[in-house]
Amino acid sequence: MTYLATISLLFICGCSYSLTYFLYRFTLTSRKLLDIPNHRSSHAYPIPRGGGLAIVTAFSIAALALFAADLISSNLLMALAGGWLVAFISGWDDIKPLPIHLRLATHVLAAIWALAWLTPSLDYFFTSDPIFSGVGLFIAAVLWLVWVTNLYNFMDGIDGLAVSQALTTALCAGFLTMWSNPEEPGLALLVLALASACLGFLPWNWPPARIFMGDIGSCFLGFYFALIALLPPDQGGLPFWCWPILLAVFICDATMTLFQRYISGQDWYLPHRSHAYQHAAQIAGHRTTTLAVIAINVFWLWPWAVYVLRHPENGMIVSVVVYLPLILLARFFGAGQVNGIRTINQT
Repeated sequence: MTYLATISLLFICGCSYSLTYFLYRFTLTSRKLLDIPNHRSSHAYPIPRGGGLAIVTAFSIAALALFAADLISSNLLMALAGGWLVAFISGWDDIKPLPIHLRLATHVLAAIWALAWLTPSLDYFFTSDPIFSGVGLFIAAVLWLVWVTNLYNFMDGIDGLAVSQALTTALCAGFLTMWSNPEEPGLALLVLALASACLGFLPWNWPPARIFMGDIGSCFLGFYFALIALLPPDQGGLPFWCWPILLAVFICDATMTLFQRYISGQDWYLPHRSHAYQHAAQIAGHRTTTLAVIAINVFWLWPWAVYVLRHPENGMIVSVVVYLPLILLARFFGAGQVNGIRTINQT
């Protein structure tokens, strides 16, 4: 089983790499699929986008294969179809920009669709918290799915960052899932398949990037992680708080940036370049910033996720401990500030 799984994951990685090469060659000839630099861009010359289709396709092949092998349930596969809807509307937006209300409405529809197939799982979710129950629980889950989908898109602004975050998150979550439930490896293999798909894409997106994943990749990744986080331990999932910990860099930066832009009177709903990671990239470069985020994930977030797996009752308290230094770091790099770290140094 281990040998077969390894070969299969390598195949998914190879598919992603090959598909990305094909997309790279194809998008070079289409101006509609070139990301033309503007005042918000972090790159200086046109770069193809839409490479995330390779991740979506390779992962979908893995999901269908796992379903065919009876390793994941039909309910989970149907819930994952919500991610395909998100990928479709996002890919359309990559080619021809769509109104934000149409994209958000599609994200909400995809979230409702996915949750409809996971309703039995939601009965377990937050059962110890009387605030969330019934309709309130369903609304909270929809908001979680939509927010993580969009914040992941917000954080895809420099070379290699979003795919590296997905790779490290999926690797850790996959191995933790396998460790906690070795008798039923289906979900763990599904998560590791995403890691393999991201690994195949990474060489093309590593600084300096030759192709961007586009909204089709970033929104799909955010939706997928948010959805898998809602699977309870009795169905093979991890304790919920493992996921906000593994995604802490992205959640912290995106949330703080949005909040700061709102309270400072900026047009928070418009595109911008004021995330902490973008300010850091202006100072240290894309590669150094991406490597720093990888280091934070591996050496700070992974150990805490392991701890929460063993002590899920302490998940909320641990999350506070995890987020405090990240909040300070985002503040230091001026999350939401127009001039970034320079604004802080002047205060």
